[in-house]
Amino acid sequence: MKLSRIVIPIAALALLLPAQVRASELVRTHPDLASKIRGIQNVLLLPPRISMVEIGAGGTPEKMEDWGMAAQQNVLQAMEARAATFHLTQLDEQNLDKAARDNYDETQLLYEAVGGSISLHTFDDNRPWYFPEKAREFVYSLGSEIQQLAPPADAFLLVKGFDQRASGGRKALQAGTMLIGVALGVFIVPRSGANLTTVALVEAKTGTILWFYRTLYPYDLREATEASLFVEDVLKEFPTIGK
Repeated sequence: MKLSRIVIPIAALALLLPAQVRASELVRTHPDLASKIRGIQNVLLLPPRISMVEIGAGGTPEKMEDWGMAAQQNVLQAMEARAATFHLTQLDEQNLDKAARDNYDETQLLYEAVGGSISLHTFDDNRPWYFPEKAREFVYSLGSEIQQLAPPADAFLLVKGFDQRASGGRKALQAGTMLIGVALGVFIVPRSGANLTTVALVEAKTGTILWFYRTLYPYDLREATEASLFVEDVLKEFPTIGK
């Protein structure tokens, strides 16, 4: 599978989103979801990919690899705990051969680009970059090559997230700024962080994205309890497999 596509980093997309967001779980579905879901009996989970960034007092972002690894492990464990509900088995990333590894890496990159486009163009209908026709006719694909990752699978589940957190110094700076704003009679909204996590159910034989979930709610996925809450919220919207 050749990747000749422009990849839009999910972190860059997150910078376009509102700074202050309350719980917002949203779903987009393929027009044929109801008929296609009947043929799905087993879903293969690709290892979640979650990036976490800390914003220092000077506004400089730093990618926190250990935070991201902890978040990924917590989400993975939370999904494994509900594997029967999701009809999940897990892809063993470590034992892929070279061809499968290339396919896997390209699939993850493509999902970053396609998922970013979905989040940008099919949600938030009051935004200039919203395309109503794309929301109505929700047809997106990761390509049929995805089936080669695991031919027995009926569908794949992908999870990708970005979380931006302020450091202690940054928070202190924001608190001081708010006090100055109050003294001057000006209301200032602090940019404490941004969060974007998406989940996609992908038909294996075609690569069609059947179901797409986006949340801007700021779960702290470094915490196992928060990861469990995230997975429970996903399940509230997840389609019933095999029916």
